[in-house]
Amino acid sequence: MSFPFGSGSFPRWNENYIPSRAEWQSWWSRKADANSLDEAVSNLGQEITAEQNRAENAEQDLLARIDQIPTVKDYGAKGDGTTDDTAAIQAAVAAGVVAYVPSGSYPITDVSILQKAPLFFGTGSFVFAGSTFPSGPVTDVLQLNVPSVFPTMQAALDYCSVKEVAGGTFNIQVADGTYSVSQLESPRGDGGKTIFVRGNETTPTNCVLNFDATANKNGFFAQGGNGYAWINGFVINGIGGRNSDGSWNANCWGGAVRAIDGSSIVCGSAVKVNDYYYGFSARYGGSIVCSGATVYQAGDCGFHAFAGAIDAEGCQAVACADAANGLGFGFCAESGGFVDCSNSSASLNNVAGIYANGAHVWAHDCTADHNTLYGFYALNGGRIEATKPEADAANSYNNGSHGFYASNSGYINANSATSENNGACGFYAENSSTIDITSSASSSNTVAGYACYQNSTLVGNGAIAASNGNTGFSADTLSVVRGINHQANNNTNAGFYAQNGSFMMLNGTSGTGNTDVLYDPAVGTSANNGAYILDVT
Repeated sequence: MSFPFGSGSFPRWNENYIPSRAEWQSWWSRKADANSLDEAVSNLGQEITAEQNRAENAEQDLLARIDQIPTVKDYGAKGDGTTDDTAAIQAAVAAGVVAYVPSGSYPITDVSILQKAPLFFGTGSFVFAGSTFPSGPVTDVLQLNVPSVFPTMQAALDYCSVKEVAGGTFNIQVADGTYSVSQLESPRGDGGKTIFVRGNETTPTNCVLNFDATANKNGFFAQGGNGYAWINGFVINGIGGRNSDGSWNANCWGGAVRAIDGSSIVCGSAVKVNDYYYGFSARYGGSIVCSGATVYQAGDCGFHAFAGAIDAEGCQAVACADAANGLGFGFCAESGGFVDCSNSSASLNNVAGIYANGAHVWAHDCTADHNTLYGFYALNGGRIEATKPEADAANSYNNGSHGFYASNSGYINANSATSENNGACGFYAENSSTIDITSSASSSNTVAGYACYQNSTLVGNGAIAASNGNTGFSADTLSVVRGINHQANNNTNAGFYAQNGSFMMLNGTSGTGNTDVLYDPAVGTSANNGAYILDVT
């Protein structure tokens, strides 16, 4: 048995183990002698010598490789912070080599050298127009001034596209002025975390970007997972798309700020957009944050989420219109998109101030006024959350048609909202739609205060209809109004009116001053083609 033995145990681990004669003889035969020791030492020495030779060869190979790495100093650069190293660096570029830049400062006067960033690496830095640019990766905030260093915003973005980043960011600072610009696409696939673009964040009117809006060009654009970490301090004008009469030229459907295909863009509140077909546009999984921004005279939409998402809290959308195509919405979510426009306002838009078409809009504490048709419009299963904490504050008024309009299975939560002086109904649901009218108020509208039509529902308690041009509450064609403590006062027809198989399930309703009866049909009777009103007070 070879050593160890005894079921894997050495003798000292098993004090009761008694080795056999054969085992003792085997151990004794292994005793060392001078010859075996000399042989072992000799073999070990040979192995050490072989390893030493291998290491020396590897070292020589490495040194030879290092000797072959070109440096900018091979082309005459000094790196002393004083000598103009432009010619030397240009020579390295012309040679087409990837050159090491040793520690030091290398003044240059040719900005195009910076665009050759992939040709340089090391610990040294280039100095151009008083700004310092590392030859190695960007590890901190790197200031890119436009136009004092980079002549255009595009040139600054081009530098961002070729420069390696290791934990740092780019800060593109645009000086006051007016600039003619074409589409600026984010070049970096890092989810929009590294590029910041700033104009005058205090007075954005001092930094104006006139973007070419023809040929469907966008302004700031991100796609394929690219993005911008920050855009702020600009007035953005679309040029060539919108005509003076409000019509739009063909193929001018771009967005001032657009993110698509999983990209993201974050904007500050000091961004003002004029005359772009879309102000802020998030499509196909794109996302935009633009709280506090303003859009004026867009075409289709001021803020548009088409299978994308936009955080547009505290924003304004004014005079958005493409009349020829029947478009013009302040805030719009479509095709599963989402818009949060809480605390925002939408005025003078061609169709609606706030619109959800098969999508979802949060419109808490919003105001929609003087829009050509509707204040709030939910269509095709769209859902709008339009609650307001202050019950006495109007948030849909002076619109050409309905203040709150839900159609084709649309839903609006208008809890505590108000609707005044609209050209049709204050609240109107049709075609299997629903509006929650809890604690809402509807007054001085041209037609009804509240109306539902074709299998639709008005639900909630404590709604007040006053001084409307027709009925206070109306249900038509298999529709339902239900709730507690509704009031109908001073309306130019019945306070509560049902017809064509509709039904009102009420409790504690009241009303005075209506020019017709309070209930039509009378409570507990069927009339008006099978309609019925029940008040269980």
